[in-house]
Amino acid sequence: MGRLLKRRCPPAGRRSSRPGAVGTNKRRPGGSVRVAPVPQNHVCHPRLGVAAPVHLEGGSIHSNGEGTLVCTEECLLHPSRNHHLGREGIEQVLKDYLGLKKIIWLWKGIAGDDAITNGHVDNFCCFARPGTMLLAWTDDQNDPQWERSNRAYDVLSTTTDAKGRKLEIIKIPCPQPLFRTYKEAEGVHLDHIKLGYCPRIPEERLPATYINHYVANGGVVMPSFGGPGSARVTELDGLAFEALQKAYPDRKVVAVNSRDVLLNAGNIHCITQQFPAAW
Repeated sequence: MGRLLKRRCPPAGRRSSRPGAVGTNKRRPGGSVRVAPVPQNHVCHPRLGVAAPVHLEGGSIHSNGEGTLVCTEECLLHPSRNHHLGREGIEQVLKDYLGLKKIIWLWKGIAGDDAITNGHVDNFCCFARPGTMLLAWTDDQNDPQWERSNRAYDVLSTTTDAKGRKLEIIKIPCPQPLFRTYKEAEGVHLDHIKLGYCPRIPEERLPATYINHYVANGGVVMPSFGGPGSARVTELDGLAFEALQKAYPDRKVVAVNSRDVLLNAGNIHCITQQFPAAW
């Protein structure tokens, strides 16, 4: 049975012997995580020293901090995760452990995010603030993402949050479909695959999105994918930058080229972690 990634904290300074321990769902070679004690000493809280009977990662759920959470059926109901609990069982566990009042279920996540993380919602839809949601969007009806985005929009536009507010939905344009090159596919050593890393498949669609951004004090760090020889991608980077800056008017948006992170199926939000100022 899987476990929620909020577990009993080890003593300060002790290294974990479990690969991929504390805040990551990817194995690491060598069997230890040397950086783990640092965030543990700051984040761990007595009330979080419990294990919940669900299998999920931080990117598979997103909350507005006021009782409402959004997730995807593709992820939490995936056969490798929590199918034994069913939708109602998962909802009850999340409500019991996270103090939620309402859970919004979307159909699928971003196109290309099905092989590793099974449609993490943080790659597709998130709260900019309570009552306002950002949704990855495309107008290209020939793109598989079109159906995913439209079905999500239908759900979000006809529901309310836990406080009864109608949701404001801000559409953030998707980058054009991006695919892994043969050169990039050769970037993982075979020994690493034996240790648990997922193989990189050439010509496989990458789960590129601007929703996977990090919100910091006074700022937002967003992914970008353009560069020399990719004028259309650079143009869409600019449109997404403008949309995010409008969505976060009190924060400065900074774009960082993150294709190297994308090759492993995640992005900026996946490799960062917010630290609360106080509990």
